Amino acid sequence: VDVEAVEPEQTDKVGGTVHVGYDHMFQTDVKNVGGGDVSRDAFQAQLGGRFGIDQQLGFSPRFIYELNHYDFSDSINFWENIHQYTLVGIFDWKLDDHWTLLGGPVFRFAGEGSAAFDNGFTGGGLLGANYKASEDLSLGLAIGVISQLQDDPGIIPIPMVNWHFAEPFTLKVGIDNLGGPTGLGPELIWHLSKELD
Repeated sequence: VDVEAVEPEQTDKVGGTVHVGYDHMFQTDVKNVGGGDVSRDAFQAQLGGRFGIDQQLGFSPRFIYELNHYDFSDSINFWENIHQYTLVGIFDWKLDDHWTLLGGPVFRFAGEGSAAFDNGFTGGGLLGANYKASEDLSLGLAIGVISQLQDDPGIIPIPMVNWHFAEPFTLKVGIDNLGGPTGLGPELIWHLSKELD
């Protein structure tokens, strides 16, 4: 189950963000379907931002478009291009100088070409808490519950670490924004400037 970014924004931060990414999955065998190989190219574009509602409450909407292009060998051919659209709305509520609660809904549609909406719609939600130990370190945990096509809902624990351990680097553990499909894992960020990572 892939999940979307849930890390809390700085509560004094307001403005927009843009993420773009690309990744390639090298050719691999497809098992139990008569043999064959598949490779994948994925592109993702994400628009978002944070809007302060008041001193304690903020809202961070995100819209994510993802294109997955699959290249199957001649012996099999399931699909070619899968388009995925995701809408996420994360609320953050600052309890005090250290603790922040966050959560919100996730809506997603994925399908090949003109797939019927009800055959490709999934949804769920995210809920978590974050502890800001210092200006350079915050720790948290969130739980995501996301429905899956033709399967039971997935329950995903999402650890969150944001550690600015040295200038100009930050280590994040949780949701990465690299490449096409987002997922859980560590991410090392190099801050080239205030505007560009």
